[in-house]
Amino acid sequence: EAATRGWHVEEIELARLKGPVEKVISYWNPVGCIVEGSGTLHPAHRVFGNRPVVWIDPPERILNNPDVPTVANDNAAIADLAFKTLTKLMPAAYAFIGWAHCGWSRERGNRFVKRLKDLGKACHVHNDPWTLGNKADFASRLRPFLARLPRPCGIFAVNDAFASVILDICKMDGITVPGDFFIVGVDDDPNRIFAGTEDMHDGLAGRVRHAAPAEVPEVFGIVRQR
Repeated sequence: EAATRGWHVEEIELARLKGPVEKVISYWNPVGCIVEGSGTLHPAHRVFGNRPVVWIDPPERILNNPDVPTVANDNAAIADLAFKTLTKLMPAAYAFIGWAHCGWSRERGNRFVKRLKDLGKACHVHNDPWTLGNKADFASRLRPFLARLPRPCGIFAVNDAFASVILDICKMDGITVPGDFFIVGVDDDPNRIFAGTEDMHDGLAGRVRHAAPAEVPEVFGIVRQR
């Protein structure tokens, strides 16, 4: 969308930024900013001045402020759709693989586990302290967890980045997907497109996507905008 309008967009990863973000903002002098997840840049006027700012998946203190424009995922709805999809497959076991540092991951995981508990089912949980650039470390921690899972197992990966690591491990260890594992990932990440998916048009915005299999449709989550 930005390209069609002729906008120049710069992406800044705070985790990799060595200097203060205020200097970067001052250098580029943007007309507006989109901030994903971070609560360290609040209050916004200290960092962004009078520039308009929209927050994506911010901390609760920002999300609950009616005066701040925010976009957030409905994590309960996403977890419910993952639950609905995986329980239709009736695997022998279920697992949730989440991101330990993120509140939105905990919300998805807690909801998924609760839905399974209400059904009389247990859920194997791995919340990983993954950090940017440490995919190999993440895989080394995740690999023994996956090896211990009963099969077939329905796995809810909290996002597509995690789902792709699961798939990489499955390829290395001869685990079949679908078959041994059924995996649901979230985000519809264009850099992690998996073959064999088709759409289930729920009329909802946002996406929960399948890493596989072909016979299970793609499902959609809800994006809540305020």
